Amino acid sequence: MKTYVKPLSIVSVMSLLGLTGCSSHEEPLPQPTNIEQNIVAPVLNNEQVDGVMGKIFDTISTADEQLNVDTLKTRLSGPALQKRLLEYKKKSAMGDGYSLSPLAKTFKASAISGSQYESGRITYMVMEPAGDEKFVRLDVFKQNDVRSNWTLWASFTPLPGTIPGVKNEYKKGAEVIDANSNDGLLASPNDVVNGYLNVLKNGKSPENLAFVEDDYFHKNLSERYGREISSPMKDVGNANITYAMGSDGATALRTDDGGALVFAPLTYMSEMNITKNGASTTLKGEDISIVATGKKDGEVKFTQFMKIEYSAALCLYVPPADAKDAQVRLVAYVDGTPVKVEAK
Repeated sequence: MKTYVKPLSIVSVMSLLGLTGCSSHEEPLPQPTNIEQNIVAPVLNNEQVDGVMGKIFDTISTADEQLNVDTLKTRLSGPALQKRLLEYKKKSAMGDGYSLSPLAKTFKASAISGSQYESGRITYMVMEPAGDEKFVRLDVFKQNDVRSNWTLWASFTPLPGTIPGVKNEYKKGAEVIDANSNDGLLASPNDVVNGYLNVLKNGKSPENLAFVEDDYFHKNLSERYGREISSPMKDVGNANITYAMGSDGATALRTDDGGALVFAPLTYMSEMNITKNGASTTLKGEDISIVATGKKDGEVKFTQFMKIEYSAALCLYVPPADAKDAQVRLVAYVDGTPVKVEAK
Protein backbone atom coordinates (compact mmCIF):
# COMPACT_ATOMS: atom_id res chain seq x y z
CA MET A 1 0.00 0.00 0.00
CA LYS A 2 1.27 3.43 -0.89
CA THR A 3 1.58 5.59 2.20
CA TYR A 4 3.37 8.60 0.78
CA VAL A 5 1.96 12.11 0.40
CA LYS A 6 2.99 15.00 -1.82
CA PRO A 7 5.82 17.17 -0.48
CA LEU A 8 5.30 20.76 0.49
CA SER A 9 7.39 23.41 -1.17
CA ILE A 10 8.98 24.68 2.06
CA VAL A 11 10.00 22.73 5.15
CA SER A 12 8.53 24.52 8.17
CA VAL A 13 9.47 22.29 11.06
CA MET A 14 8.43 24.76 13.74
CA SER A 15 4.72 24.17 13.19
CA LEU A 16 5.20 20.43 12.66
CA LEU A 17 7.05 20.02 15.95
CA GLY A 18 4.36 22.07 17.64
CA LEU A 19 1.81 19.45 16.62
CA THR A 20 3.78 16.77 18.43
CA GLY A 21 4.04 18.53 21.75
CA CYS A 22 7.48 20.13 21.39
CA SER A 23 7.77 23.73 22.47
CA SER A 24 10.36 26.44 22.03
CA HIS A 25 11.61 28.99 24.52
CA GLU A 26 14.35 30.31 22.28
CA GLU A 27 14.79 33.80 20.91
CA PRO A 28 13.23 34.47 17.48
CA LEU A 29 15.43 33.51 14.56
CA PRO A 30 17.11 36.18 12.39
CA GLN A 31 15.00 37.74 9.65
CA PRO A 32 15.58 36.49 6.08
CA THR A 33 18.38 38.05 4.09
CA ASN A 34 18.46 38.70 0.37
CA ILE A 35 20.85 36.07 -0.95
CA GLU A 36 20.58 34.90 -4.55
CA GLN A 37 19.90 31.20 -4.80
CA ASN A 38 22.07 29.37 -7.30
CA ILE A 39 19.22 27.03 -8.21
CA VAL A 40 17.71 25.68 -11.41
CA ALA A 41 15.16 22.93 -10.74
CA PRO A 42 14.68 20.16 -8.18
CA VAL A 43 16.44 16.92 -8.99
CA LEU A 44 13.14 15.09 -8.35
CA ASN A 45 9.57 16.21 -9.02
CA ASN A 46 6.64 15.26 -6.79
CA GLU A 47 5.79 12.07 -8.66
CA GLN A 48 9.41 10.95 -8.72
CA VAL A 49 9.69 11.50 -4.96
CA ASP A 50 6.82 9.06 -4.44
CA GLY A 51 8.50 6.51 -6.67
CA VAL A 52 11.93 6.82 -5.09
CA MET A 53 10.55 6.61 -1.55
CA GLY A 54 8.52 3.57 -2.51
CA LYS A 55 11.58 1.76 -3.88
CA ILE A 56 13.67 2.61 -0.84
CA PHE A 57 11.18 1.39 1.75
CA ASP A 58 10.06 -1.66 -0.28
CA THR A 59 13.69 -2.76 -0.63
CA ILE A 60 14.38 -2.26 3.08
CA SER A 61 11.25 -4.26 3.96
CA THR A 62 12.40 -7.08 1.66
CA ALA A 63 15.85 -7.06 3.26
CA ASP A 64 14.34 -7.05 6.75
CA GLU A 65 12.36 -10.22 6.08
CA GLN A 66 15.54 -12.25 5.57
CA LEU A 67 18.04 -10.01 7.36
CA ASN A 68 19.76 -9.67 3.98
CA VAL A 69 22.68 -7.26 4.41
CA ASP A 70 23.56 -7.08 0.71
CA THR A 71 20.03 -6.03 -0.23
CA LEU A 72 19.90 -3.58 2.68
CA LYS A 73 23.05 -1.81 1.49
CA THR A 74 21.44 -0.92 -1.84
CA ARG A 75 18.99 1.49 -0.13
CA LEU A 76 20.53 2.37 3.23
CA SER A 77 23.79 4.24 3.77
CA GLY A 78 25.69 6.22 6.40
CA PRO A 79 24.42 6.25 10.01
CA ALA A 80 21.06 4.74 8.99
CA LEU A 81 22.83 1.67 7.59
CA GLN A 82 24.99 1.27 10.70
CA LYS A 83 21.93 1.42 12.95
CA ARG A 84 20.05 -1.21 10.92
CA LEU A 85 23.09 -3.51 10.76
CA LEU A 86 23.24 -3.49 14.55
CA GLU A 87 19.54 -4.31 14.67
CA TYR A 88 20.13 -7.26 12.33
CA LYS A 89 22.81 -8.56 14.71
CA LYS A 90 20.46 -8.16 17.66
CA LYS A 91 17.65 -9.92 15.81
CA SER A 92 19.98 -12.82 14.94
CA ALA A 93 21.10 -13.12 18.56
CA MET A 94 17.70 -12.64 20.23
CA GLY A 95 15.26 -14.07 17.71
CA ASP A 96 11.59 -13.42 18.47
CA GLY A 97 12.60 -11.53 21.59
CA TYR A 98 13.64 -8.55 19.49
CA SER A 99 11.83 -6.51 16.84
CA LEU A 100 13.42 -4.23 14.25
CA SER A 101 12.58 -0.56 14.74
CA PRO A 102 9.74 0.75 12.53
CA LEU A 103 10.54 3.02 9.60
CA ALA A 104 8.71 6.30 9.06
CA LYS A 105 7.23 6.05 5.54
CA THR A 106 4.94 9.07 5.31
CA PHE A 107 6.33 12.56 4.97
CA LYS A 108 4.78 15.91 5.82
CA ALA A 109 7.16 18.13 3.88
CA SER A 110 10.35 17.98 1.86
CA ALA A 111 13.21 20.02 0.45
CA ILE A 112 14.99 18.67 -2.63
CA SER A 113 18.36 19.81 -3.93
CA GLY A 114 18.61 21.41 -7.36
CA SER A 115 19.30 19.29 -10.45
CA GLN A 116 22.49 21.20 -11.26
CA TYR A 117 24.31 19.50 -8.37
CA GLU A 118 25.93 16.56 -10.14
CA SER A 119 27.15 15.03 -6.90
CA GLY A 120 25.99 15.11 -3.32
CA ARG A 121 22.29 15.36 -4.19
CA ILE A 122 20.15 15.42 -1.09
CA THR A 123 16.50 15.29 -0.06
CA TYR A 124 15.49 16.36 3.44
CA MET A 125 12.09 15.24 4.71
CA VAL A 126 9.95 15.74 7.79
CA MET A 127 8.48 12.30 8.45
CA GLU A 128 5.34 11.32 10.32
CA PRO A 129 5.96 9.40 13.58
CA ALA A 130 6.67 5.72 12.97
CA GLY A 131 4.91 2.94 14.86
CA ASP A 132 4.23 3.98 18.45
CA GLU A 133 6.58 6.97 18.31
CA LYS A 134 5.15 10.36 19.27
CA PHE A 135 7.49 12.73 17.44
CA VAL A 136 8.38 13.46 13.86
CA ARG A 137 11.72 12.45 12.39
CA LEU A 138 13.93 14.43 10.06
CA ASP A 139 15.14 12.02 7.39
CA VAL A 140 17.95 12.72 4.95
CA PHE A 141 18.14 10.84 1.64
CA LYS A 142 21.25 11.01 -0.55
CA GLN A 143 22.32 10.18 -4.09
CA ASN A 144 26.09 10.12 -4.45
CA ASP A 145 26.00 10.61 -8.22
CA VAL A 146 23.50 10.50 -11.07
CA ARG A 147 23.98 6.75 -11.61
CA SER A 148 23.65 5.70 -7.98
CA ASN A 149 20.54 4.68 -6.07
CA TRP A 150 18.92 7.13 -3.70
CA THR A 151 19.42 5.88 -0.15
CA LEU A 152 18.14 6.71 3.31
CA TRP A 153 21.28 8.19 4.87
CA ALA A 154 20.11 9.21 8.36
CA SER A 155 16.97 9.51 10.46
CA PHE A 156 17.37 12.43 12.89
CA THR A 157 15.72 13.04 16.25
CA PRO A 158 14.80 16.76 16.42
CA LEU A 159 15.56 18.77 19.54
CA PRO A 160 12.73 20.91 20.98
CA GLY A 161 12.61 24.31 19.34
CA THR A 162 12.50 25.86 15.93
CA ILE A 163 14.30 24.49 12.90
CA PRO A 164 14.46 26.99 10.03
CA GLY A 165 12.72 25.95 6.82
CA VAL A 166 14.89 25.06 3.84
CA LYS A 167 14.52 27.45 0.91
CA ASN A 168 12.78 25.29 -1.68
CA GLU A 169 10.69 27.46 -3.99
CA TYR A 170 8.15 26.13 -6.47
CA LYS A 171 9.87 24.48 -9.46
CA LYS A 172 13.27 25.24 -7.94
CA GLY A 173 15.54 23.03 -5.93
CA ALA A 174 17.13 23.81 -2.60
CA GLU A 175 20.65 25.22 -2.75
CA VAL A 176 23.43 22.86 -1.74
CA ILE A 177 26.30 24.81 -0.17
CA ASP A 178 29.89 23.68 -0.67
CA ALA A 179 31.34 22.32 2.56
CA ASN A 180 34.24 24.80 2.44
CA SER A 181 32.17 27.85 1.46
CA ASN A 182 31.05 30.53 3.91
CA ASP A 183 29.14 32.45 1.22
CA GLY A 184 26.50 34.41 3.17
CA LEU A 185 27.12 32.31 6.28
CA LEU A 186 28.63 32.91 9.68
CA ALA A 187 31.04 30.05 8.91
CA SER A 188 31.50 27.29 6.35
CA PRO A 189 29.80 23.90 6.94
CA ASN A 190 33.16 22.25 7.63
CA ASP A 191 34.11 24.96 10.14
CA VAL A 192 30.70 24.56 11.82
CA VAL A 193 31.16 20.81 12.26
CA ASN A 194 34.75 21.16 13.47
CA GLY A 195 33.62 23.84 15.92
CA TYR A 196 30.98 21.53 17.37
CA LEU A 197 33.59 18.78 17.73
CA ASN A 198 35.51 21.28 19.86
CA VAL A 199 32.40 21.74 22.02
CA LEU A 200 32.15 17.97 22.50
CA LYS A 201 35.85 17.66 23.30
CA ASN A 202 36.43 20.72 25.47
CA GLY A 203 32.93 21.65 26.64
CA LYS A 204 33.14 25.13 25.14
CA SER A 205 32.99 26.98 21.82
CA PRO A 206 36.13 27.68 19.80
CA GLU A 207 37.39 31.27 19.99
CA ASN A 208 36.20 32.26 16.51
CA LEU A 209 32.68 30.74 16.53
CA ALA A 210 29.96 30.74 19.21
CA PHE A 211 27.77 27.69 19.84
CA VAL A 212 24.81 26.88 22.04
CA GLU A 213 26.83 24.54 24.24
CA ASP A 214 24.34 22.85 26.57
CA ASP A 215 22.20 20.93 24.05
CA TYR A 216 20.70 17.56 24.95
CA PHE A 217 23.00 15.49 22.73
CA HIS A 218 26.16 16.97 24.26
CA LYS A 219 24.92 16.65 27.84
CA ASN A 220 23.62 13.11 27.33
CA LEU A 221 26.85 11.98 25.68
CA SER A 222 28.91 13.42 28.54
CA GLU A 223 26.74 11.73 31.17
CA ARG A 224 26.83 8.38 29.38
CA TYR A 225 30.60 8.59 29.01
CA GLY A 226 31.02 9.18 32.73
CA ARG A 227 28.57 6.44 33.69
CA GLU A 228 29.41 3.72 31.14
CA ILE A 229 33.05 4.33 30.20
CA SER A 230 34.90 6.38 32.78
CA SER A 231 33.44 4.91 35.99
CA PRO A 232 34.41 1.25 35.28
CA MET A 233 38.03 2.38 34.83
CA LYS A 234 38.26 4.47 38.00
CA ASP A 235 40.45 2.11 40.03
CA VAL A 236 42.13 0.06 37.32
CA GLY A 237 43.18 2.40 34.51
CA ASN A 238 42.11 5.29 32.33
CA ALA A 239 39.61 6.14 29.62
CA ASN A 240 39.49 8.61 26.76
CA ILE A 241 37.05 9.62 24.04
CA THR A 242 37.84 11.24 20.68
CA TYR A 243 35.58 12.78 18.04
CA ALA A 244 35.88 13.20 14.27
CA MET A 245 33.71 13.99 11.29
CA GLY A 246 32.77 10.82 9.40
CA SER A 247 34.14 10.03 5.96
CA ASP A 248 30.95 11.13 4.17
CA GLY A 249 31.74 14.74 5.05
CA ALA A 250 29.36 17.64 5.63
CA THR A 251 26.41 18.57 3.39
CA ALA A 252 24.48 21.83 3.76
CA LEU A 253 21.19 23.27 2.48
CA ARG A 254 20.39 27.00 2.42
CA THR A 255 17.54 28.01 4.75
CA ASP A 256 14.82 30.63 4.27
CA ASP A 257 16.67 33.17 6.41
CA GLY A 258 19.92 32.87 4.44
CA GLY A 259 21.60 30.52 6.92
CA ALA A 260 22.04 26.79 6.42
CA LEU A 261 21.29 23.38 7.86
CA VAL A 262 24.49 21.35 8.01
CA PHE A 263 24.26 17.54 8.01
CA ALA A 264 27.36 15.62 9.02
CA PRO A 265 28.33 12.11 10.15
CA LEU A 266 30.01 11.88 13.53
CA THR A 267 32.46 9.15 14.50
CA TYR A 268 33.57 8.90 18.11
CA MET A 269 35.91 6.41 19.75
CA SER A 270 36.00 5.34 23.40
CA GLU A 271 39.30 3.84 24.49
CA MET A 272 39.92 2.20 27.88
CA ASN A 273 43.31 0.98 29.08
CA ILE A 274 44.02 -1.08 32.19
CA THR A 275 47.23 0.04 33.88
CA LYS A 276 46.96 -1.81 37.21
CA ASN A 277 48.87 -5.13 37.23
CA GLY A 278 46.62 -8.16 37.29
CA ALA A 279 43.44 -6.11 37.06
CA SER A 280 40.45 -6.64 34.81
CA THR A 281 37.11 -4.97 34.35
CA THR A 282 33.78 -5.64 32.72
CA LEU A 283 31.88 -3.24 30.50
CA LYS A 284 28.13 -3.72 30.54
CA GLY A 285 25.88 -3.07 27.56
CA GLU A 286 23.78 -5.29 25.33
CA ASP A 287 24.72 -3.50 22.10
CA ILE A 288 28.45 -3.59 22.90
CA SER A 289 28.24 -7.28 23.79
CA ILE A 290 26.49 -8.17 20.54
CA VAL A 291 28.96 -6.20 18.41
CA ALA A 292 31.94 -7.70 20.26
CA THR A 293 30.83 -11.34 20.49
CA GLY A 294 27.56 -11.77 18.59
CA LYS A 295 25.98 -12.88 21.86
CA LYS A 296 23.40 -11.16 24.07
CA ASP A 297 25.36 -11.60 27.32
CA GLY A 298 25.18 -7.88 28.03
CA GLU A 299 28.80 -7.54 29.16
CA VAL A 300 32.37 -7.83 27.89
CA LYS A 301 35.36 -8.54 30.15
CA PHE A 302 38.87 -7.33 29.30
CA THR A 303 42.28 -7.36 31.00
CA GLN A 304 44.30 -4.96 28.82
CA PHE A 305 42.22 -2.59 26.70
CA MET A 306 38.93 -2.00 24.94
CA LYS A 307 38.14 0.28 21.99
CA ILE A 308 34.60 1.07 20.87
CA GLU A 309 33.83 2.95 17.65
CA TYR A 310 30.43 4.67 17.34
CA SER A 311 28.54 6.05 14.34
CA ALA A 312 26.27 9.08 14.86
CA ALA A 313 25.17 12.20 12.96
CA LEU A 314 24.62 15.92 13.53
CA CYS A 315 22.24 18.50 12.08
CA LEU A 316 23.50 21.99 12.91
CA TYR A 317 21.98 25.36 12.08
CA VAL A 318 24.44 28.09 11.10
CA PRO A 319 22.99 31.64 10.90
CA PRO A 320 23.58 34.04 8.00
CA ALA A 321 26.68 36.22 8.16
CA ASP A 322 24.76 39.34 9.25
CA ALA A 323 22.65 37.62 11.92
CA LYS A 324 22.18 39.40 15.24
CA ASP A 325 22.01 36.09 17.14
CA ALA A 326 25.37 34.79 15.94
CA GLN A 327 25.28 31.35 17.55
CA VAL A 328 25.46 27.97 15.85
CA ARG A 329 23.18 25.38 17.43
CA LEU A 330 22.44 21.70 17.14
CA VAL A 331 18.85 21.17 15.97
CA ALA A 332 18.73 17.38 15.47
CA TYR A 333 20.94 14.34 16.00
CA VAL A 334 21.34 10.62 15.41
CA ASP A 335 22.42 8.86 18.58
CA GLY A 336 25.62 6.80 18.59
CA THR A 337 25.55 3.21 17.34
CA PRO A 338 28.50 0.95 18.26
CA VAL A 339 29.93 -0.41 15.00
CA LYS A 340 33.23 -1.93 16.10
CA VAL A 341 34.55 -3.29 19.40
CA GLU A 342 38.10 -4.46 20.11
CA ALA A 343 38.94 -5.99 23.47
CA LYS A 344 41.82 -7.96 24.93
